[in-house]
Amino acid sequence: MSQMARLLFDSAANNWYLGIFLQIIAGGIGVAAGLLTLDNSSKFIFAFLGFVILTCAVVLRVISEGKHGRAETMRRQAAFTEGLGWPISETLISDWRVRAGKTIVDKVEATPRSADYYFSKKGIGPRKLLEMAIESAFYTRHLYVYLAKWIWILLGGSVILSLLVLAILPAKIVPDELSLQIAYTIFLILPIILTIDLFDSIVKLTGLKSSILEVETDMEKLSHEKRINSKDIIRLVSEYNCQIACGFPIHNWVFAQCHNEIDKFWAKRSKKLIK
Repeated sequence: MSQMARLLFDSAANNWYLGIFLQIIAGGIGVAAGLLTLDNSSKFIFAFLGFVILTCAVVLRVISEGKHGRAETMRRQAAFTEGLGWPISETLISDWRVRAGKTIVDKVEATPRSADYYFSKKGIGPRKLLEMAIESAFYTRHLYVYLAKWIWILLGGSVILSLLVLAILPAKIVPDELSLQIAYTIFLILPIILTIDLFDSIVKLTGLKSSILEVETDMEKLSHEKRINSKDIIRLVSEYNCQIACGFPIHNWVFAQCHNEIDKFWAKRSKKLIK
């Protein structure tokens, strides 16, 4: 079930980022239509094409949200089942297979989860669930940190470039006619940046990172206890689940770029969990 959830998360992320890409394409069409001298028929074609692409982008974002929600439900149930041995009814499993879709189910059967997916080697019980939750929180938090850094670079780069261009234009380095064209182009590009909403993504990622860190700190304190009460770990895992219920999509490419470095950090962190 956890493998099905992971693959569903990947599918949701693919839809989400493809939706953003289509939004950029739709914005680019708008910029082109604004810069080119077109007749009425051509303007209609550009407008219609932009509308269709933007509609597809919105549909993909909605589909992504639905997949992400289903994957979160599967992940939560799978974690409690693997950690505490809570059973999943066959009826629910069959329903989730239908919801995941044939493509995901086929991938699960073709690529089963590796035996060492989780670090914890404990038997079923509160400590196993705790170690699984700490590992999940650790990786998620670090991925959000890396993703926020890259978004900051994109946002900062676009803002700085726009300001530099606008600052250079009054210096009469380029002809007045070309300066006006450049300024108009930047004016048309700004809505694309706003549509992608990079700043909102940074705010969301920063908030999620801080919230996960707080829960992870409480989990670490609990891990030092000789005996762990099931209620305590269930409370902390539930808090963690609440934080990432509307988490940020992580594309496979992002995960691949960061995975080796996070693995090194986790290797040092996990040594303190061994008892």
